[in-house]
Amino acid sequence: MPTKVTNLFNYRNTCFIILFVWSMAIGHIVPYFWRETCYVAYDPVSWTWVFGDTPCGYVITTYTDYYSSVAIFVVMSTLDLSTFTMLVLYRRKSHLTSDSETRRRRRVEIRFFTQSCLQGILFFYEVFNFYYVVTLNTNQWFVFMTSTFAWELCHCLDGLVVVVFHFKRSFLRKASQPTTIFSKASDIKSNKK
Repeated sequence: MPTKVTNLFNYRNTCFIILFVWSMAIGHIVPYFWRETCYVAYDPVSWTWVFGDTPCGYVITTYTDYYSSVAIFVVMSTLDLSTFTMLVLYRRKSHLTSDSETRRRRRVEIRFFTQSCLQGILFFYEVFNFYYVVTLNTNQWFVFMTSTFAWELCHCLDGLVVVVFHFKRSFLRKASQPTTIFSKASDIKSNKK
């Protein structure tokens, strides 16, 4: 798959993928327009997020949230597994190549693959905690730590993964060095005379 990316993400396919993602996002928010029956609210007594106890609330929690999360995880895992397989096969084919550009591109592909795997693990942790681990104990702190806190922690760690994998360390070195805007101000003055 990494070698066929230009064919996979051509203009038409990219537009279709964007349309699909936007349709899924709109489909997730439309039920919340009926806020009396379809809602997710924070309960300060139990320190958790609760879905409305209505038929619409059941549909949101079961189908819109849980099943779609599981489906997304399955698709992510399938893509990660197929990418891993393609990286291994590509490595076997190109092990004789020592071109520096090929090696650089390979490192970038492996970095993106590792980032995707870490984000997939975080996503699994989030869904697993929210729908399974939270049911193992009724202690208020346990429920809070395995649902609300775990959910927020995953969002924070997801952002951290992006920063770690895409932050340019050279940015720090350049920012700490003094910059001169007019290096030859004396030359500019002498040219005017």
